[in-house]
Amino acid sequence: MGNKQATSSAPARCHFDRLLIAYLLLTFTVSFVGSYFGPLYLLMALMHLVLVYLVLRLSAMDPAKPYIAVVRWLYPLLFLAPLHYEIDFLAWLFHGGEYYDHLVLAAEGWLFGGPPHKYLADIFHGPLWRELFHLLYLVSYPLLAGGLILAWWRDKVWTGPGVTPDYPRYAFILLGGFLSYLIIFSLFPVEGPLDDRFLRFHEQGLIGPLIDYLNRAGHSRGGALPSFQVGGLVISYLLWRPRKPAVRYGLLALILAITISTTYGAFHYALDAVAGLITGAGFYLLWDRIYRRLKPERWKTDTVGGFPAPEPQ
Repeated sequence: MGNKQATSSAPARCHFDRLLIAYLLLTFTVSFVGSYFGPLYLLMALMHLVLVYLVLRLSAMDPAKPYIAVVRWLYPLLFLAPLHYEIDFLAWLFHGGEYYDHLVLAAEGWLFGGPPHKYLADIFHGPLWRELFHLLYLVSYPLLAGGLILAWWRDKVWTGPGVTPDYPRYAFILLGGFLSYLIIFSLFPVEGPLDDRFLRFHEQGLIGPLIDYLNRAGHSRGGALPSFQVGGLVISYLLWRPRKPAVRYGLLALILAITISTTYGAFHYALDAVAGLITGAGFYLLWDRIYRRLKPERWKTDTVGGFPAPEPQ
């Protein structure tokens, strides 16, 4: 009994915790240097220190109680929106408000003979196609979050004493991919064809206006190339690697349909979506390799919060 109490009180900081802290410290440094251009960036720098403190506190929580375990293991989901929201401010530091949509349009003209987002809606014409593709775009968000939650639940239910869980690796690779996209967005900001979306789909249908409302509430300019929605789904698929052919091919078809929906709805250029497919696979390989080269996380045999707790390192 005494051993289990000692185990449950041990720090449980994982590699994905350290990765998030490293990114926050990096963006803190950039924001602090950027405070030369205005007090907003100094405020951003201070907020990053607050977020570092929160990660340190959350990652040290004792997950012995179920409701605490949920917060401790799934807290990275709470950081995705604010970190994505700030990319417009970070991009301004590097580019002074310039966006590179003209380069993407030039590349699409060379590759496709023109921007596909302008004629996909003509090919798939009608309200049924419009609602279907908007629904596919909308479900990409819960699919990304749900994959992480399901990975935690899988380990919580199926992992027993002495068995190394896969969730810390899953979280590390998915988070590493997401942060990689944020860095690309900051260094090469592209807005996407949202003006064309407004002209074609404004206030049309049932699902489209809901998506537009959500985009207005949480949209940050510059985060179009590559598409994280597409790339994140590719990373999640490679992390799960379903064995049943029906599930495997069904998920691949769903990812392809969501990829098309990002261009159909003029949320992304076609090049954004294709780049998402390529970078998703690339970032999976990169962060999986990094994880395997890191110092292995040592797991104690007593379960804490549904799966073994890492030993202090």
